[in-house]
Amino acid sequence: MRTRELVVVQVNATGNDPARHVALEVAAVSLVSGKSWDFTVPLTQEQLVDADPSTLRRNGYYRRGLADRADLSRPLLSGRIADLAGALAGNTLGGTAPEESADFLARLFRSFDIEPRWHPRLADIGALTAGAFGLAATSIPTFTACCRMWGIDFDADEPSAMTTAAAAAGCFHTLDQYNAVDVLHGSEPQPVKLSVVPD
Repeated sequence: MRTRELVVVQVNATGNDPARHVALEVAAVSLVSGKSWDFTVPLTQEQLVDADPSTLRRNGYYRRGLADRADLSRPLLSGRIADLAGALAGNTLGGTAPEESADFLARLFRSFDIEPRWHPRLADIGALTAGAFGLAATSIPTFTACCRMWGIDFDADEPSAMTTAAAAAGCFHTLDQYNAVDVLHGSEPQPVKLSVVPD
């Protein structure tokens, strides 16, 4: 049986509704190879008009100049998306809000005629952190809290998709090293510093 790999994905979108809004910034980190993907998707005028202003403010769309960073070459962007799709095929998509990221990513893939093929079970760092620390199922910590609990540095002020994906990958790495027996005997989780390899 093939062992699945974990690819941490963060999608910043124009709003919270995958049926109405679209991905504008995608970042991913493979926990096996350390390879990363980081690209900005150009928006049409209609998509920008339909965007939620508070979401754009929160993800720093204007302040970080994402419109200027967008890759306007569709063939080049298509190649990057296809490369990420290949890395995700049959593997586990994880992250801070994997269901939301998966919905936006699937829609983006299909707009480039690429069928999403990641494993249907997703890895949510909040839910896994709650389980590891013995928290109630109704007390899933926020991503910022997860980073504090795992000792991972994270700047929550208008973070880029890559900043969030790299911090989430750090949390997953530290979770992989975690041993509940050691913690019960007073040991603290030791954070792992990642070396992310850009695409």
